[in-house]
Amino acid sequence: MLEGLHLAWNKGFRKLELACDNALLVEIILAGGTTDSS
Repeated sequence: MLEGLHLAWNKGFRKLELACDNALLVEIILAGGTTDSS
């Protein structure tokens, strides 16, 4: 999911609507605690 967010951002999308049932993943993304692999 995070890779998709990076791709969307790089293509100029600034507003997205996402659905995810993985609470841990959502918390990590919202906290910004991910490692940028690019």
